[in-house]
Amino acid sequence: MPDAVFNGPPTPSLSSLALDVNDHLWIVSWVADPEWRDVRRVGPGAVLQADAHDFYDARLDIFDLGERRHVGSYSWDALSPKLLNHGGEPAVSVMEYDDEMLPQLVVYRIGRD
Repeated sequence: MPDAVFNGPPTPSLSSLALDVNDHLWIVSWVADPEWRDVRRVGPGAVLQADAHDFYDARLDIFDLGERRHVGSYSWDALSPKLLNHGGEPAVSVMEYDDEMLPQLVVYRIGRD
């Protein structure tokens, strides 16, 4: 996790990356939460007085290296997304909570119809 002392917006940070068989580069990074300015910071160097998930979001970007284009992105208001191997292809696992606040591990992957 990036340093917890901030004087401005949090710096993006690479979490993980993977390459699939179609030459798609998957990148999971931590980026500034849209409400990062609302996080309480106090003292010298503006020490963060909240959980890092209040300051950062996780973002998945997929790039097609063969066509040299950005395929798409998805963001989570969490730091839990992790890349994993799902049958030889990249996928993203995320800890999410249902309506009763019970944790569940959700796996996202790209499907082609």
